[in-house]
Amino acid sequence: VTLASAGPAKTSETGALQGTAQNLGSALGTAIIGSILLSVLTATFDHRVYNDTSLPVGPRHTVSQRTSRGLAFIPAGEGSAPAGTVVALEALAR
Repeated sequence: VTLASAGPAKTSETGALQGTAQNLGSALGTAIIGSILLSVLTATFDHRVYNDTSLPVGPRHTVSQRTSRGLAFIPAGEGSAPAGTVVALEALAR
């Protein structure tokens, strides 16, 4: 629609603006949807672990306490998970 309304002399500029708008929309949409998804996953994970009576109380409390303020993401190649994370995740796997 945008290119059809532009004259032949302005199709390059119009196409560039349309491409920029699409890229910007895609980037913002991905960021917003990703933020919503991670927020819901974190809240759901925290709630389900805390209320799962089949897990021992200690690991349940540890996981709930550590995830109550969100998940800490570790960039690739930057050491290991925070202390206690492996123990809590192993308890979840049982």
